[in-house]
Amino acid sequence: MTRTMLHTERLTLRRATPGDIDTVWCLWREGEARGGDVGSAKGLPTGPTRSALLALIGSRLGLWLLVPRGQHVAVGFVSLTQRGASPLASARPGPEVEFLVALDPAFRSRGYAQEAEAAFVETLSVEPA
Repeated sequence: MTRTMLHTERLTLRRATPGDIDTVWCLWREGEARGGDVGSAKGLPTGPTRSALLALIGSRLGLWLLVPRGQHVAVGFVSLTQRGASPLASARPGPEVEFLVALDPAFRSRGYAQEAEAAFVETLSVEPA
């Protein structure tokens, strides 16, 4: 994926860079992280490292910060991980890839995660690999 920004009706998704690691780390630690459609961190390993998050930032599909339109501060992030290939991926059986999402607790229950996931999938379906 070569883009560095995606836009939805309510969000701007900005591809994270290594300089965003502090923001990503805070969102991971303070937000509710989830893999796939589980909705909780129960299936994910506890205590992911900053280096694991940096690996996602540097991966081919990247890690994307969620910024509500008209704001400048990220309220979450989304990444697509290959099941079992990332230290953050769960060990549950199922699809070969899954979403990893973290949201600031103050921004939950607004549909931001689903909106970001849909934009991500739509972009993947129209861009060459």
